[in-house]
Amino acid sequence: MTLRQRLLAPARACGAAALKPFVSQPSGPWLPVGVYGTVALACVLGNLLGERPPAWVWVVLPATGFLLWTLIEYVLHSRFFHDPPRHFGWLGLSHGNHHEAPDDPNRIVARLSFSFPVAVILFAVVSVVLWSVGWAALVFVGLVVGYLSYEVIHYSIHRVPAVRRLLRPLASHHLHHHYADPSRCFGVTSPLWDWVFRTGRRSRAAASPTAAAESARPAAPTLP
Repeated sequence: MTLRQRLLAPARACGAAALKPFVSQPSGPWLPVGVYGTVALACVLGNLLGERPPAWVWVVLPATGFLLWTLIEYVLHSRFFHDPPRHFGWLGLSHGNHHEAPDDPNRIVARLSFSFPVAVILFAVVSVVLWSVGWAALVFVGLVVGYLSYEVIHYSIHRVPAVRRLLRPLASHHLHHHYADPSRCFGVTSPLWDWVFRTGRRSRAAASPTAAAESARPAAPTLP
């Protein structure tokens, strides 16, 4: 090993260690909670310390952001994670790994290397639409709350039986997607858009042709 290589080795090791949380699959939702929770807090503080928006903005914009997240979640899950368009096949592959072992903690939470660029794009788009970084930050707070709710709820449905029982309607909806019909029930945080776009559970009569295929799927976790 040359002197140059010896000098660079510690820097490379530090760089690899710093990047690992960004590119590795988290085994739980707490890394994104810490990262994006801090970002959301900074968005709130930025509005408190700067020019404060009207009172109604503090309610309407975060609520709009949360509702927007539920739609983004639905679109990503239904249009990109299942049967993705050209050039997005890697999303389907990653999500397919989760479907192969739904309860594997290393296949549930999104990598920061995926969620962070999406977050940057969303913040930029909202900033342009509203033409205000401060107001966009409050919409982003709602987006972050929605996203973190998704990660915590999704993880809990698969890994925490007590929470799964507590969130029985959401759990039943999501587990139907995994263990009965992966072409339906795409919402995790909310079934709202499944209702709007009629991708919720099929009626028994409509589902009967697929009964044989569904019976071959692994049994879903028990929901007492």
